[in-house]
Formats: sequence, C-alpha cells, structure tokens
Amino acid sequence: MRFNLYYANQIDSDAFGNEARRLATQRTTLQSEIDELERKNLEAERAIDQFDHVATLLAELDLESLWEEASVAERRILVEDLVDSVRFYPDRLTVQVAGAPPILVTLEEVGLHPGSRPVVSENRAAQSDRRFGVWRASERGSLIP
Repeated sequence: MRFNLYYANQIDSDAFGNEARRLATQRTTLQSEIDELERKNLEAERAIDQFDHVATLLAELDLESLWEEASVAERRILVEDLVDSVRFYPDRLTVQVAGAPPILVTLEEVGLHPGSRPVVSENRAAQSDRRFGVWRASERGSLIP
C-alpha cells in the first residue's frame, strides 16, 4: 500500500525507506524463525526414526535366550542397568524398572513368605546411593551424600 502512496507522491522517500527497512528486517526475522522450526522438525523426525528403530530391535529381542546364554556377571550387569530399585514391604515388593512404572510383586511370586526378613547389603546400598545421588539424613539431622 505504501508503495502505491510513494508512486502517487503521497509519501516521501524517507518514510518509504524506513518502511522498506522495517519490512526487510521483519522478513529476515520471520525467515530465521522458519529455518529454526524446520531444523527442530528435522530433529524430531530423526528422533522418531531412531525410536522406531530401537522399538523394532526391542520387539525382536529374545530376552529368554539372552538370559540363558549370559554368564552370572553378565546377568548382574543386565539387572543393575535395568532395575532402579526394589522395595520390600511386609506383604509385597515393588520393582522399579528404568523408564517404566513400578511393578508390584507378591512375596509368594518370589518365594518369600510373610515375616521373611530381606537381606540387604549395606555396602551395596551405599554404592547405589552415591551412584544415583541419593542423600539421607545423618544422626544429627543434616544431609549427607
């Protein structure tokens, strides 16, 4: 519209130049935003493709065969990498698997009976706490790693 006003001598060249610069700046800003959105969209598409690939691998993974073939040390590594925590309650256990909701397990499912006393390695618990940044209260009430 201002272009028509310029040609009709109803707007001076300074105002026309200012408007042209404003529009050029706005166009540059919008193009930068478009480029950023396209980059993010491409990133998201790549992540979806990678997720689909991992999902396919996991769907085809034969965990039973893998477990049977694994040595005791390899099984321990698998469990340590996949299980975040196991919590003992008087009537049940909960197993927190990495990236999943807790799994409720009855004592009978794992060969325990009500009144069984779980054995926990204090050294192992301390190592796990340090590894995952767990803090607990000292006897004096201050927090210690």
